[in-house]
Amino acid sequence: MPDRPAASPSGLVCVAWKTVRKNSLQGFADLALPKAGLVLLECSYHEKDGSAWCNPPAKEIRDASGARTGWRDCASFVDKAARRAWSDAAVAAVKEWRRTHPEAEEPAEARGGGFEW
Repeated sequence: MPDRPAASPSGLVCVAWKTVRKNSLQGFADLALPKAGLVLLECSYHEKDGSAWCNPPAKEIRDASGARTGWRDCASFVDKAARRAWSDAAVAAVKEWRRTHPEAEEPAEARGGGFEW
């Protein structure tokens, strides 16, 4: 990460966004913890029935025939409360990114590319 973004009160900052709309999925965010120098890539951001939540990066699980059977988180939390606190902070970071980067709301294909760097 070349420049460290200013941290939000939670310490979590959205540094990139890719709009992908399918069911509750609204897109994928790269979320940074600037003090740690850590960026979690492609965290999913969802909205449904007035609620919003984020999931950490995940890996597809496929069976022997190659069919997707589910997802496995690539990060874990000590308990449900910690996961919820992270999700709440991630949602706030994504909402701030989307507020300050309205051009990023167009699907990536319409902008001619993927993530905004």
